[in-house]
Amino acid sequence: MYGRVHLLRQARRQSPVTGLLSTVEPDRIRGTTLNPDPDRRNMLRFFARPSALSSLCRLSILAIFGFAGCSSPWGPDHSPDRGVFEVEVSGETFTVEVIGAVRVSQIVDRLNSGIRGVVNGQLVRGDAGLNIAWSWHMEPETVEAVDLSIELCDGRPSMVEADLDYWIETVGRFCPWGAKVVRRIS
Repeated sequence: MYGRVHLLRQARRQSPVTGLLSTVEPDRIRGTTLNPDPDRRNMLRFFARPSALSSLCRLSILAIFGFAGCSSPWGPDHSPDRGVFEVEVSGETFTVEVIGAVRVSQIVDRLNSGIRGVVNGQLVRGDAGLNIAWSWHMEPETVEAVDLSIELCDGRPSMVEADLDYWIETVGRFCPWGAKVVRRIS
């Protein structure tokens, strides 16, 4: 044991990349051969050495990543793949369901930033049990937060309601320019 500790002390060097101390030549720690990549080898040696410091580091990393994995940034009832949001345009509100991780992320970003912008989606008849105040809703798979859209589909929810046939058959989409995502319902 004394000989191994003595040899390790003599052959130590500090990695310029990681700053960790390691032995110069590859050796076996607890019977396993380490990766020949020097930076990875240094890290593995640091964590494989049975010492109080490495045990403390392993526990810290486990605590950080273990507990971080238990909480969701979407909240307790929120899925990253699906969400229902309330949107305000010129004092009028409507509700949209959004499906798809990228689309939900776009809407959540818009909600968190508080920025007004375009919420775009294909119009469909019926409230779908969500957009109760209106006799239309946006197809959930098409709803997205975009930077620009054509003026033809810009308007207020009451304008869509007043001329629903025109909006669904001719325009096809609703993309209010000054839309603000007010809150996440689910």
